[in-house]
Amino acid sequence: MLSEKKARLLSENLAKMMLQYFETSMVSVCIVGSLASGEFIEGKSDLDLVVVLKEDKLENIARSCTEKWVANTEVKYGLEDQIEVFIKIKRNLCPPYNLESQNMFEIARMIYQAVPIAGELNVKDILLPPIKFFEDEYAVLKQAFLTQKKNRKLVLKYMRYENLLKKGIVEFNKEKTIGLYFDDDIKAFNTFENIFRNKGEDDLEEQIENWMLKNFFEDFNSYRCDIG
Repeated sequence: MLSEKKARLLSENLAKMMLQYFETSMVSVCIVGSLASGEFIEGKSDLDLVVVLKEDKLENIARSCTEKWVANTEVKYGLEDQIEVFIKIKRNLCPPYNLESQNMFEIARMIYQAVPIAGELNVKDILLPPIKFFEDEYAVLKQAFLTQKKNRKLVLKYMRYENLLKKGIVEFNKEKTIGLYFDDDIKAFNTFENIFRNKGEDDLEEQIENWMLKNFFEDFNSYRCDIG
């Protein structure tokens, strides 16, 4: 079980390791997600961290290093799929924005949530991209639903864009994101939440896709026709 105390300790361990290995090439290690927002729930919340580098030439090395750290840490503490580390390049957090190299919602997450625990990143220096970039990325995401296998992360990402573009609300918390999407429809929320949380079932992907096609996208079939 991942407690808040353990999550903070593991965050510090990663920060020390990254500082040791990358020294001046690293800008910062930040906590994001529920641990950063003060909404951490023991035994339920995950640990999300962001490593910001100065240059992209070390991105693959840093990713390999953090992936090994995550794998070893999850095995050591019995935390299967509860830790995620994102690698960001500092210049990609600033204009000019490029959909191929930047994720607009991840930039927003850094602005609204990031708590630096190592390094010299000033979150106030990060600028929120204009809404047009979120709209463009949303269009790419809708196209992805026609070609990619549906999974929890893809569905949740779609919900976040729907909440932002249709309701003007930026939300990262998983349960709040789902609740906003369903307009606090408790029955719909509970049904989807049961599917979303049940990681152990073999047919999880099929359940998600069936639920999504039936309840998520009122415009999904018409959209398919529009681009067909």
